[in-house]
Amino acid sequence: ITNALVEDILSASDEEILAEAKEDYDDPAEARALYKKALIEVAR
Repeated sequence: ITNALVEDILSASDEEILAEAKEDYDDPAEARALYKKALIEVAR
């Protein structure tokens, strides 16, 4: 699941990511932290 999430993020444009973050989270920084965590997990 994490790999799929990271692939989706990497293939999405900045505008798409920001639009989804605005829909799913009150704070875009919260979404950024979640994505960052996923990237760290994949790097392990």
